Amino acid sequence: MKTHILFVCMANIVRSPAAESLCKHALAEEGLEDGFIIDSAGSTPGFAGQLPHPIMVRLAASVGAVNEGVSRTLTSQDLEDFDLILVMDKNNFEDTIALARSEDQREKVQYLREYDPDRPEIPDISDPIMGTTADFAETFQIIHASVNGLVAHLKNTAA
Repeated sequence: MKTHILFVCMANIVRSPAAESLCKHALAEEGLEDGFIIDSAGSTPGFAGQLPHPIMVRLAASVGAVNEGVSRTLTSQDLEDFDLILVMDKNNFEDTIALARSEDQREKVQYLREYDPDRPEIPDISDPIMGTTADFAETFQIIHASVNGLVAHLKNTAA
């Protein structure tokens, strides 16, 4: 049985698709990709169908990950279908929890940064959408470190 993991940010065009692509890439490098379904969604309606931000596409490609696909909006069914839902910030957390219909579903929601080996006590991964290329790079590095921590955790729990 596969583990279903969903990454959530506001629009599903910057942070969550980057996390999705990095996670798929890291799982493949570990030979674990067959055990997982990885996806991403946005907690705010109105962005469905958009492509990932080009800066994040380039940053993902720089480490060998493919950041592709189109954005979609988080649904209440996602809280049923996914085993682990990893959000980028407090607003995403609140929006996701608001869709939960049970305590079981609420327990699936965590901050991605909890897996950052360097700063797990800082839950939010800021949205660089209004920032500079350097802001995008910083956010990407935090996501990358957090995803690597997540995959290490998944590898250890699967062993």
